[in-house]
Amino acid sequence: TSDDYAAIIKKEFSNIDSISTWGGEDNDPPDFGSVYVAIKPLLADSLTEAEKTEIIGTILKGKNVVSITPEIVDPNFTRLELDVFFKYNPNLTDRSSVELQSVVRDTISDYNFNNLNKFDGVFRHSQLTRAIDNSDPAILNTIVRPRMFQNITPSNNSDNNFTLTFAAPFHQTGASTKFILTSTAFLINNVDHFFGDIPITGSTNRRVIVYKVVDNENVTVINDAGLLETEKGKITLNNFRPDATTAIKITVVPDSLDIAPKRDQLLSIENGSVSITPEIDSIAVSGSSGAVSYTTTSRIK
Repeated sequence: TSDDYAAIIKKEFSNIDSISTWGGEDNDPPDFGSVYVAIKPLLADSLTEAEKTEIIGTILKGKNVVSITPEIVDPNFTRLELDVFFKYNPNLTDRSSVELQSVVRDTISDYNFNNLNKFDGVFRHSQLTRAIDNSDPAILNTIVRPRMFQNITPSNNSDNNFTLTFAAPFHQTGASTKFILTSTAFLINNVDHFFGDIPITGSTNRRVIVYKVVDNENVTVINDAGLLETEKGKITLNNFRPDATTAIKITVVPDSLDIAPKRDQLLSIENGSVSITPEIDSIAVSGSSGAVSYTTTSRIK
C-alpha cells in the first residue's frame, strides 16, 4: 500500500521533515500502476536529484511490487498571506498597541511552525484566531482574512506556460466583472501589466487576461492568457512574454476560511505577507456610548 512506501522510506532515509504517499488511482489525473511519494526534507523545500535516485534505486529496489512504478514529486507550496485585525481593551494590559502587534506576530509564527509546513497541516481558521485571542488578556476578538498565493518566474525570450494548483477552490463573489485573480505588476514594452480574469458564459471557469491601466481604466492587452478553474483551485497561464524575468506573485482568495492540503500540497504562512491592525475596542472602554464609533471588519478585502 502507499502507507508501506512511507514506512520503508522513513526507516531507511533520514532527511525527512514530512512525507506523503498516495496511490495512482488517487492522483489528479489518475495514474493507475503508480504510487506517488512527496517528501519535504529537513532544511530545504525539496529533495535533490541524488536523494530521489537513492530512494528509488536503492531503498525501494527489491521491495517494490514489479507492476507498480514509484514516482517522487516535489512538494507543491501554497503560500498564505494574512490580514489580521484585533480589538483590544487598553485597560487590561501594560503593553502598547505596537507591543501587542509583536505578540500577535509571534503567535502566528508559532502557529505556522507547529501546525503547517507538513502534508497533514490544515490551516484551521478558528484555531489561529483562538490562539491570537489567548495571547494577551486585552485582546477581545480577532478577524483573520487568508489569501493564497504562488510566485512564478517567467522567461523573457519566449511565451510562458505555467500551471498552478492551489490547496483550495477559489472564492467567487458573484460579481462577474470583479477579478478573482490578482497579480503584482510585470513589464511589457516597459509598461506595467497585470493578470485578471473574466467570466466564461455557462461555466464556473474564467478566462485569464492581461491588462494595463490607462487613465484609471483597465485596458485588456491579451484577451486569452490562460484558464482559471475556480472549483479545482487551478490556474493555467500562457501566451505572455514580459520584458524581464522578475518574479510575479499570483494571489487568490480561498472559498473557505479553512484550507486543507492534499497529496503533494503544503501550506506555509509567509511572515512578510502578514498585515496586523490593532484597534481599541470602543465598547469595552466606554460601554454603550462607545457603540457609536464601533467598527467591524469586512470578510473580504
